[in-house]
Amino acid sequence: RRIAEPPLPNLPRIWLPANVDPLVGAVLADESAATVRALSDMRGVRLPVPIRSVRLVDREASLTLASGVEVILGSPSELPLKLAVVARILPLASDVHYLDVSVPERAVATDSTPTNTQVDD
Repeated sequence: RRIAEPPLPNLPRIWLPANVDPLVGAVLADESAATVRALSDMRGVRLPVPIRSVRLVDREASLTLASGVEVILGSPSELPLKLAVVARILPLASDVHYLDVSVPERAVATDSTPTNTQVDD
C-alpha cells in the first residue's frame, strides 16, 4: 500500500511479495537478507542517477535506476568495481536503457533490453 509519510525517508525500503506475511521482530532470511547485504555493500556509492530498486533473484543482483535504466550486476561479488563501471558509463551514454556489468571488464550497454543475454564461447 502507499505510504503517506515515510517515517525515515532516507533509509531504503524493503518490499516483500504480497503473499509474504512478515513476522514483526523476525530476522530476514534467504533472498531478502541477501538483498539487504547487497544494499549494505552499496553504501557510499554515488551514481549519477539515484537507485530506485534493487533485486536479487537466484543470486543475481540488478538495479533499476530512477531514470528507468536497468543495470544487471550479476553475482553480488565485486560490487564496488561494478558500480564504479556503471558510474563511469552512464554520463557517456545518455540513451542507454540497459547496462550489464556482470563482467565488469566487458560491460554491455544498449538502448533497449536485449533479447539474448547469453555470452557465446
